[in-house]
Amino acid sequence: MRSERDGAELQTPRLHLRGWRDQDLDELAALCADPLVMRYFPAPLNPEQSGALLSRLQQHFAQHGFTFWSLWHREDGRFVGMTGLAHVGFEASFTPAVEIGWRLSPAFWGWVLPRKRRGPRWSLPSRSWRLIGWGSVHHPDQHPVAAGDAGDRHAAEQRVQAPGAGA
Repeated sequence: MRSERDGAELQTPRLHLRGWRDQDLDELAALCADPLVMRYFPAPLNPEQSGALLSRLQQHFAQHGFTFWSLWHREDGRFVGMTGLAHVGFEASFTPAVEIGWRLSPAFWGWVLPRKRRGPRWSLPSRSWRLIGWGSVHHPDQHPVAAGDAGDRHAAEQRVQAPGAGA
């Protein structure tokens, strides 16, 4: 069950978002084992946990038609991380909801993506998505600016502590 089976992808002049492939496990495992990347999560992931995450991402796409996509630098093919949308996987006052999320390699932190006049080229399966709510879940110690720009105003108004985050 691989999300690229539908040919779903998004390309910008510098980035390529695509479905997860089984051979992406090494890059995902390295990202999720990095203590700096995972500092606002309960703990870094071991290779088995990263493999389970990869399977969940593939299953989420198969079930819903969207997920946190694998993100690649088009110029040199480096793995950037993951970004996208996924159903929140825990119960909270705001669920059911869809989370806007990202997990990036530190090599790309602070990397400015200039806005272009022309939008990205979309190649997504034709689907109807009924979203009940959306949000970006942040660790209580994480400054909104460090988390990125997307959803920060919303997150600042409705800050929620994820299960297992913090003390």
